[in-house]
Amino acid sequence: MKDEALQTARVIEAVENILEELNVTYVDVKIKTNTKMGDERVTCETTTDWEYRQASMDWCLPIVAVLSDLDLRRTAVHEVVHVMVAEMEMQVKDKDLPNKLCERAVENVTRAILEILP
Repeated sequence: MKDEALQTARVIEAVENILEELNVTYVDVKIKTNTKMGDERVTCETTTDWEYRQASMDWCLPIVAVLSDLDLRRTAVHEVVHVMVAEMEMQVKDKDLPNKLCERAVENVTRAILEILP
């Protein structure tokens, strides 16, 4: 894997840029990094305490290391959208179909945002 410090810096820059571009600066987002996740296909796990406008993103650095800057940006937008709709997601998190529908909605909003961001 490429240098952990470099990959951590890429993640922080990507997330901070997206938070600013989307004006989601009202949420306190903590960024954590790991070299291993429970599911080897997961790039980032985002959790929220939406009532307190707080979120935590746990990024898997080996996966980040192979992402292009564009793919990292897309993933950062996706995770920020999860933060933005956290209240809704909390209502369905343990229900299979509604949870899948939320994930689909997050991905659709991510694609729309990426079409209009510079």
